[in-house]
Amino acid sequence: MAFSKMTLHSYVVLILCVTCTLHTSRADTVDVFVGSAWKLTMGLCIGSDYQVFAGDFNGDGRQDVLCHNTKTGSKEIYYSRSDGSLIAERAWKKNMEWCYHNGAQLFVGDFNGDGRTDMLCHDSKGYKWVSLAQPGGVFLGTSWRRNIGWCLDDGDVLVADFNADGRDDMLCQRNRDGYKWISYANQDGSFSGTDWYLGMGWCTGTNGHLFTGDFNGDRRADLLCHDHNNGYKWVALATTSGTFTATSWEGNLGWCYHRGAEIFIGDFNKDKRDDMICTDGAGKKWIAYSGVDGSFTGTDWEREMNWCMSGNKFLIADVNGDGGDDMVCHTPSNGYKYIAFNQIP
Repeated sequence: MAFSKMTLHSYVVLILCVTCTLHTSRADTVDVFVGSAWKLTMGLCIGSDYQVFAGDFNGDGRQDVLCHNTKTGSKEIYYSRSDGSLIAERAWKKNMEWCYHNGAQLFVGDFNGDGRTDMLCHDSKGYKWVSLAQPGGVFLGTSWRRNIGWCLDDGDVLVADFNADGRDDMLCQRNRDGYKWISYANQDGSFSGTDWYLGMGWCTGTNGHLFTGDFNGDRRADLLCHDHNNGYKWVALATTSGTFTATSWEGNLGWCYHRGAEIFIGDFNKDKRDDMICTDGAGKKWIAYSGVDGSFTGTDWEREMNWCMSGNKFLIADVNGDGGDDMVCHTPSNGYKYIAFNQIP
């Protein structure tokens, strides 16, 4: 893959002299996560047939937990309280029989811009369905559907707001050559087809893992490519029109590529820029904060938490609505839920 080279810039604070710089943030003197502050046996999503998602389904500014049964299409939502705990006794549940057929994949995002997280079903033949969240954060069924023949079985879908219009869009990447397509969401939460495409040749092959996040804080979702073979990173910043051209930053960080390591994206220091968190099977956590230009310098915080280890499902969600992403851990074997709240003031 060919990438353009760009000088690495970091978020710096001037100390005593013009040439002396140090990467700092509000989180430097704060232990971002200290462990479980809330836990409960909820009986939710027990077994291998279930997937869990985070989203603000009722539009109250706090993210909730949705459980999707991949075999029956049944859905359950557990809403978050103002303190970030989950309301187990008032969950919504419906056997929707929605997005469970062969080749179907469920995604969540706010597709009509009303502040509530909706559901998108994509299948390998290019058919799409949208179910819009209703007031109160419940779902009735399909709100829109169409066979747009978009992103077939040789492509991967990512959902994010690339053009900063308040609605989440779809990006399709064909992994064998890095070709990318974007379909922007319409005002009613529907999609018309390809609005932009480019043969970027970017983040290709079996080692490349593609993520989305707003790394420079301009409200447009950017792309991050992580090579899980050596920890190299590339960032492509979204243009003002919500498209992509080439690499904006790259760095051989050697970060989060050991066995069992996974990267998740979220804003952990409350600066309105998305960062990276790395978690592994032993439950250790590392955070790399993004700079003002969307670059990264390496580990800014780490802790041997022994929290949400191998076999559990790890989620990033702002469950208490304070602007900093928290960690949610789900145990598939018994439905137990744990939350570690972000400690940044």
